[in-house]
Amino acid sequence: MLRLKARLQLTAVVVTHDLALMRKVADKVVFLHDGQVIYFGATEDLETSDHPFIQEFLEMDRILKV
Repeated sequence: MLRLKARLQLTAVVVTHDLALMRKVADKVVFLHDGQVIYFGATEDLETSDHPFIQEFLEMDRILKV
């Protein structure tokens, strides 16, 4: 995906729950909850969101990595 994106100058939409993949391929993130956008912004700024659902999702990702 990254090679195609760079070589062809493409925009891609990737739907995932895999935060490692998101961090690897995404420049921007849209985070949906109950059909509503609760975050839109840079991938690296997702960690600083104060939305409780996002914080819970990030915490579950940390727990599952252990």
